Amino acid sequence: MLMTDGKELRRPHNAYYFQRTRWPMQCLWFLLPLLIVYELGTWMYVPAGLEGVPQIKAEVLLRWAFSFVGAGGMYLPPLLVVAALFGWHLVRHDPWAPELKLYVVMLLESCVWAAPLVMFSVVFWRQPAAATVASAWHELSGGALPGAGVLAGAADLPDWKTGMLVAIGAGIYEELLFRLIGIAVIHTVLRQLLGMRASAAAWGAIGLSAVAFALYHYNNEGMRSLLQLDAQSVSFLLFATLSGVYLGAIFVLRGFGIVVATHALYDIVVISAAFWNTGGHG
Repeated sequence: MLMTDGKELRRPHNAYYFQRTRWPMQCLWFLLPLLIVYELGTWMYVPAGLEGVPQIKAEVLLRWAFSFVGAGGMYLPPLLVVAALFGWHLVRHDPWAPELKLYVVMLLESCVWAAPLVMFSVVFWRQPAAATVASAWHELSGGALPGAGVLAGAADLPDWKTGMLVAIGAGIYEELLFRLIGIAVIHTVLRQLLGMRASAAAWGAIGLSAVAFALYHYNNEGMRSLLQLDAQSVSFLLFATLSGVYLGAIFVLRGFGIVVATHALYDIVVISAAFWNTGGHG
């Protein structure tokens, strides 16, 4: 994607799998069920808003950005996902037609990419149960540091189904904010304003967006601990940054649809593990 500096060779009528999965319209068709499930799910849980479902900070930030320019509305973030991919599709002139078989393979590929991320969290923290619960707790709490009370994380969710909504929403909106928007903006600055080579600008954008992604997971208390060089805080910063680099590379090399599914699948695993380890899997 960005690695080719906009000069990707496309074969619209006979493109290979690795090309078609990166086309924005195919990404939109692939992700549309996730968007619908998340938006309908939150509406069914709390028809008046999101008070009963833990809010995803990336979605809140997107709403804040809209309100800053005078726009408001609960459904602006999902409309942004659709508009961004559809607009990108119009610029590229790729084929429109959905390909159901393609999406099955994309889902399987996303599972393959999610597995190393789950294993990395287990190996990094060296305690499988604590690792998965800690990851889920960071996702749900908006940055509370992992510690003795981390096993209470799943208990803050009313049930497993709500956790699945959070996992899907985080996959969509964090990837939208940090990969689709973040990498594109940083890459433009590095490439167009600073004159870096295309590959260097792409990897620079991946790295900088990964650091932003890691810091995003810290609340005020977490940032204070990080500035005090608390070992656990620094460890999580390293873990989240490396995870961000991994997801950023997937985005650049494999496209938006697959990186969203990979992120969502990872969150589904860790949140499910959180419920299992706390006895809340019913």
